Amino acid sequence: MSEHLLLAPLLESYFRRRLTKQRNATPATVASYRDALRMLILFAAARLRKKPAALTLEELDRDLVLAFLDELEEKRNNSVATRNARLAAIRSFFHHVAAADPASFGVAQRVLTIPIKRTHIEVTYHLTTAEVDTLIAAPDPQTRRGRRDRAFLLFLARTGARVSEATGVNANDLQLERPHPQVLLRGKGRRDRVVPIPKDLARALTTLLSERGIAHHEPRPIFVGARNERLTRFGATPHNHSPAIFMSSAAAAAIWSRLSGMMGSACRCMQNGSRRAGFYGRRRRTARFPYHRHSSPTCSTGSIGASHVPP
Repeated sequence: MSEHLLLAPLLESYFRRRLTKQRNATPATVASYRDALRMLILFAAARLRKKPAALTLEELDRDLVLAFLDELEEKRNNSVATRNARLAAIRSFFHHVAAADPASFGVAQRVLTIPIKRTHIEVTYHLTTAEVDTLIAAPDPQTRRGRRDRAFLLFLARTGARVSEATGVNANDLQLERPHPQVLLRGKGRRDRVVPIPKDLARALTTLLSERGIAHHEPRPIFVGARNERLTRFGATPHNHSPAIFMSSAAAAAIWSRLSGMMGSACRCMQNGSRRAGFYGRRRRTARFPYHRHSSPTCSTGSIGASHVPP
């Protein structure tokens, strides 16, 4: 087998040079692309009955990639959006292959002809003001975890932050002493934004920081788990977070059950001046933030959130 078709050197140069040095990709992007290519390699190894280290580039042909994408949907029950995200990582790698190894151009070109699959964007519904208030009030304020959970839910509802953005906030990202408090949110793709903080959220955050003994200038996470480490996105999402904190209220339990399949962020309300970089950035993906026919015309709704922001 000719050396230019070896897979390992191309993978190494893709991650070490193209993504990190040439593209300056974020750690989240590198991790996502790494997982996609790892899954493809494991699929190819199982299908061809070879060890992953023994695979060659020409074995990752168009038919094998299509079979891998079909398995994602049929056996792993991935959505079309997830399938397209995996394909984007694979296509990025084969763009690198075509540029780095001209002798492999034919293999790369055939994979790059695989189209992105069209998908139907379902209508996103929002919670009413009363439902959001019920959820926020459900955690037990007598326990440390309950106070953290209430502050976290309040943060999502009032700022419109993604879960990953909320868990990534540090104390020094807050400016609570200002006449109009605000927080710095670090969005996807290095799109940062400053979002105003309503008074009720400012009080909850001040109490949380005081309880944990954190000064406003310290680069320490606000929301932490049981081991006093930063709360992760997976630890905060419904399928991993026990709904027991809501069971003290039957109404809250019913609302939480309805939310169990929703993994997005809170409602982003324009009344408080917050801006989603994904909405106002270079790529206008307005379909991701559809307006509900019963919502306020100034509020674009996410998976959970209020239809208002209190003064």
